[in-house]
Amino acid sequence: MTILPDVTACPSCGGALRDAGTTTSEMLDWVPASVQVVRINRPKCACRACGTLHQAPAPERIAEGCLATPGLIVHVLTSRYCDHLPLYRQSQMLARHGVALARSTLADWVKAAAWWLAPLRDVLTRMIDGYPAARLSELLPFPQNANE
Repeated sequence: MTILPDVTACPSCGGALRDAGTTTSEMLDWVPASVQVVRINRPKCACRACGTLHQAPAPERIAEGCLATPGLIVHVLTSRYCDHLPLYRQSQMLARHGVALARSTLADWVKAAAWWLAPLRDVLTRMIDGYPAARLSELLPFPQNANE
């Protein structure tokens, strides 16, 4: 944002003002998330000679008939598992943005994402199982001194 002076001449003497540098400051602002519709157009091309239609394939979706983009799925998963925001509250938040989605729809998206992420889970499980001892530092108390 640039804020220009409201005068073009010096208020003291009436002389012309010219550029003498810029003072820059910064402020933090919150820009709320928005939900937008991504419209995908796939033109059909017809061959007049043989009468066939040709069209680019539709982009792959996380689940059959799923309206969510990967970005929205990531937002739902991050909100649920990193920010501990239940699906019913996410549903209420999306409704405030004009998108009415049932909690069951969000749960279906989480289930579909879990299916896509299963190979990653399997690799991580094998890695952890390969260690002689695994410690869950967030869940288990960690002794601070030898007397505990």
